[in-house]
Amino acid sequence: MSTASLAATAAVVSSPSIADASADTDAELFALGAEFDRALAAFMPLDCEARRRYELWKERTTSPPALIATEDDRVLFDGVRNFRGELLVEGLDVGEPYRPVDIEGFKRGGYYQRKSWFSLELDVSKKAAARAVEIEQAWESWRIHQAQVADELALESADEAADQAEAAVQVIVEQMVQLPARSIEALRIKARALAFLHVEYMLPGGAPGAHSCLDERLTWSFMRDFLAGCPRESVPYHWIPEARYESPVAV
Repeated sequence: MSTASLAATAAVVSSPSIADASADTDAELFALGAEFDRALAAFMPLDCEARRRYELWKERTTSPPALIATEDDRVLFDGVRNFRGELLVEGLDVGEPYRPVDIEGFKRGGYYQRKSWFSLELDVSKKAAARAVEIEQAWESWRIHQAQVADELALESADEAADQAEAAVQVIVEQMVQLPARSIEALRIKARALAFLHVEYMLPGGAPGAHSCLDERLTWSFMRDFLAGCPRESVPYHWIPEARYESPVAV
């Protein structure tokens, strides 16, 4: 860092403007803070409801047994390729559901198997071909079921409502960005807004690890220290590090 940069940094850090400013100088930012609280109060229940429905959707749409890779599958599809010459299943994890990329391979069809580099290419066994068809059909049925359950739970409308409410909060935060904070309390308002944008840091176990970039760790440290000085009731419940992400209202 150059001497000029060091001097500029020292001037900002030692500036008395924040400590000496009166509350009136931050009136506009305080007003935005109140708007932020109201918008956040509208967003949080909608966000919790969208998450609740998503969890219900996951519970009701678990992978059917036919889509779980078995040891027999690993043997059946060993070395099997589709008409493009691609391995039908690559990196098969026994006990795990088939992935979309696997299904795309099945859909291409034209299965064949090369016993060795010196042998002729052979059609796969009838059992392997039948299993491939079973997997593809099970996938299509499962996708239809997922869509039906999503409709029953009105998943899309819940997501849209939460997204719109979140966008309203972000509009207020954008206005905060344009205003300088000249008091500690005004800085705390900005710290809470910053936590809104980095909510993953404030969840249990969300602190960035030693492998994270320095700026990420400093951001988390700043939010932690500033929000620790706020009354608990003024910090949204899911931003408190020891709190669980649960809705405070019945949903």
